[in-house]
Amino acid sequence: MSANGDSAQPGTIYQIVDKNGNPSVAAHATPLWVDRTITDVFSMPTEGNKIESYCSGRDYFTDLIGECDKASSEIYIAGWQVNWDALLLPGVRLYDLLLRCAKRGVHIYVMPWDDREPIQTYDDQTKIVLQSINEILKDAGSKGSVTVTTSSSFASVNNAYYSHHQKQVVIDRKIAYVGGMDLCYGRMDDARFDLRPDQDGRHMLNRYNPSIPPLKKISPDSDTLVDPDLMSGAVDSFGIRVLGRSLVRSSAEAEMKKIAGGGWQVPYGKPGNVDVVSNNPRVSSNTVVAVELDHTRQPRMPWQDVHCKIQGPAVSALLKNFILRWNASTSAKDNKLTRELPPTAFRTMGRAQIQVLRSAPAAHCSKEHAANPGSKLQKGQQDVHVAMKNLIAKATRFIYIENQFFVSDFGKLGNADPSNLSPVGSFIKNGAGGITDTTLKLVRKMSDGPPDEAILDKLPDNGVLKALLNRLKKSILDDISKPKFHVYITLPVHPEGALTDASIAVQVYYTMQTLVYGSHSLINGIRRLIRARELKDAKVKNYLSVFTDESNDEYESVPIEKCYEYVTLLNLRNWHDFNGYFVTEQIYVHSKLMIVDDRFALLGSANINDRSLLGERDSELAVLVMDDETSRADINGKGSNQPVRVFAHELRKKIWKKIFGITCGLRSADDLMNAVESPGHPDSWKMVQSRAKKNSDIYDSAFAYIPRNKDPSPKRADQPAKILPTWDDNLKVGKGQVGGLASPMPFQEEFWQKKQAASGANNLKNVRGFITLIPLEWTANENIRIRYPTGIIVHNDKKNTEHEMPGDPEMVVASNEKSYEKTEPYG
Repeated sequence: MSANGDSAQPGTIYQIVDKNGNPSVAAHATPLWVDRTITDVFSMPTEGNKIESYCSGRDYFTDLIGECDKASSEIYIAGWQVNWDALLLPGVRLYDLLLRCAKRGVHIYVMPWDDREPIQTYDDQTKIVLQSINEILKDAGSKGSVTVTTSSSFASVNNAYYSHHQKQVVIDRKIAYVGGMDLCYGRMDDARFDLRPDQDGRHMLNRYNPSIPPLKKISPDSDTLVDPDLMSGAVDSFGIRVLGRSLVRSSAEAEMKKIAGGGWQVPYGKPGNVDVVSNNPRVSSNTVVAVELDHTRQPRMPWQDVHCKIQGPAVSALLKNFILRWNASTSAKDNKLTRELPPTAFRTMGRAQIQVLRSAPAAHCSKEHAANPGSKLQKGQQDVHVAMKNLIAKATRFIYIENQFFVSDFGKLGNADPSNLSPVGSFIKNGAGGITDTTLKLVRKMSDGPPDEAILDKLPDNGVLKALLNRLKKSILDDISKPKFHVYITLPVHPEGALTDASIAVQVYYTMQTLVYGSHSLINGIRRLIRARELKDAKVKNYLSVFTDESNDEYESVPIEKCYEYVTLLNLRNWHDFNGYFVTEQIYVHSKLMIVDDRFALLGSANINDRSLLGERDSELAVLVMDDETSRADINGKGSNQPVRVFAHELRKKIWKKIFGITCGLRSADDLMNAVESPGHPDSWKMVQSRAKKNSDIYDSAFAYIPRNKDPSPKRADQPAKILPTWDDNLKVGKGQVGGLASPMPFQEEFWQKKQAASGANNLKNVRGFITLIPLEWTANENIRIRYPTGIIVHNDKKNTEHEMPGDPEMVVASNEKSYEKTEPYG
């Protein structure tokens, strides 16, 4: 209808304007769904779905176990990492769950990524152990089965660098789970974020903390330790049987007895020769290292993640994804799965509209097409990238992002001179003072010869950060309504692993460039916009040049603190007293989540980096959700309820209550309940920032070794903290080495040999919730851009060689191949 009530003619667009002719803001002008006219999207949205969210591994696994125990025909599992002895609930390993399902006659298909050296996910060991269930089923006369296929990556270039990163389960072709959680070590967690590694029956690799050296030694001959490599030989796998009786007690049978008795996977040394089993089944070359975290003094690393369960027509696309990949990954004809079901084959189960999205290389899609007659998908996909940018543009009041990475196109490099490594950067590059780092050795091996500066100069290319800045531009420079708008971002303190690992240091470098130091980083971009606003108010004609011109440095007059009106940047952390031994550890944010205005949600496996978003890299899986079940809530805190959609609204509240400590009641930040209810009100982000800063100050006063803004030494309190916070450039340690560690750090064994002083330990009881502020001055004025294999950091077309190192989306960040569409310029 037109403004006067007449029927609009086809093709006519009516615009509401004010008395001066200025157009009104159209809140819903930006598309939500990823359209096939834009990209070769994996699937189109479906209606009538039921969706439930899980904000902890314990909640997800509890529901998964219940549904698997009701399965009648098939269970499909795909993951970046799937471990046979992953602890799902106290006393329940993945093996236990699948064994009892198979005994009931259920056919189980498991598809982990086929890992590549030096990444060790124990995929071959999981294959050996889970398929040994078939021997048990044979003896029991069960019709069930377990089939495991390790799925190799199919990238068009640099295939060895990239991986399958999807995480999904489909049960009886009716119920599907998708999100950020693999069925692997460390994921079982709850709202307590408990640091004690021995709680809930955790043993061995389930005592997960890749950032510190495990110190508790266990006899490798223990009846509780299982070495699946001993089950890999021809005799070991089957034994010699006559009339159903074993004539030879094989090592496989001995290991199976340990498994049946509740045993655990033994760790291997690094690098794991992860393809030894498949290349030569009679040889086992992995070195057993029987150690685990010492529960009397060492913390596990808690896990923050999000997952969901879907029932209804959207299961069709999730089922299709698994079948396409499975049939492309298995060579055995009798292992092929029958075709997927169309959305019309599924009953309406709820009121959610869901679009299943993927990231997938063109070679991956072509491989699926060849293995699945009738499949029309042959082009690469970067659906999740498009969806993220659409959601950001659509936001009206606030965005909540929770992601394992935040690496995006930040403009030009900033901070320190990138031509020379800082002393601590050289320390890490040269082997961290004798600390063994297999990854670094491989990097050195691959880096012989002159550096390729043209490739090293390339930078991240995905457009998520640009989209955020362009959305903030509307809020800061808008002359009509000046609506309040805010972005909340929760990230890990640093990628999992020791800060002396070159791969971790490089990721920290690019994260800090994206957040702070790049010419159009998140913070510098907001400073540019604030300065543009000041110039606009002063009637300066070319006010926008400070935002669009990278060489314009007028923004530097804007204090960083002014940016907090528009963005809140959070980490998560916990602490524990091990009988007078005070320790802290980050809560590892592994989620891949975006919630907009409590109306729309995007969750899955895709990180905010080039690997996950630009298509020709890791395969990813995500769901975009718009719930047709609506309600009203005072999200802006003005006493007037606004429309929200139930799924997104309740999911965001559930997460915030958890990270604010309200859910578990442990050091609960009850003063943040108003923020939970009204995230769009300025008082809310001010309260969140205030609480996070108080917590950060308490942690900084107690622990010198954690990432922070300022150097922990009173002598250098005016200097920014280094990537290794206890590093002192002036310390004389060894010949030819400039600087050193003034005190040990947790990645060193010596750190754990005596109780570390926690001078501010008495204040730790005042921590409320689990939030801290991201330290924006961390690594200021130091160059840690360590030279790294270009196939991981940037894009190139070099063919694979035997020395190329695979990439791990949980470990590596950026690449640089132009996307299918031109990303919009700043402004």
